[in-house]
Amino acid sequence: MKISIIYFTESGNTAKAAEIIKDGMMKVEGTEVKLFGLDAIDEEYVSASDAVLFGAPTYYAGIA
Repeated sequence: MKISIIYFTESGNTAKAAEIIKDGMMKVEGTEVKLFGLDAIDEEYVSASDAVLFGAPTYYAGIA
């Protein structure tokens, strides 16, 4: 199973959370997970993914 995690981070905290989620998913046999910041998305990999997760911080109750 291919999984893409796409995230935006300003302080690095959302990137850390994405990495933790990736590490957990990689424990499942047969799972391939890749992380992508908004400025470096591999569209071909994302299109071939079985699941896509999005991560973004909130600022004053609004999504970035």
